[in-house]
Amino acid sequence: SKASASEDMLNYPIELNSKIGYLVNGVDSADSAPPQQDWDLYEVYRKQVADLAAQWKSIVSTDLASLNRMTRQKDIQMIAPRASEGTKGAETE
Repeated sequence: SKASASEDMLNYPIELNSKIGYLVNGVDSADSAPPQQDWDLYEVYRKQVADLAAQWKSIVSTDLASLNRMTRQKDIQMIAPRASEGTKGAETE
């Protein structure tokens, strides 16, 4: 999160991965089974993750595919990140 003061949470709300992390830490630190409210919160987060995963699949299968077709048609060079030092040659091993 980009928040540096408590009032910044209004401008930069906690993201889903942080919320899941807080839930995991809370459940992991307890000496007993998670209460029902933790299970309820887990279900809310699980649905949000499923929705985001579906959105990502849609982007990759439609938007990205369309972008790739357009760049090939217009003979635009592919933009790709350079391999980092630790991964150079790793793909051929």
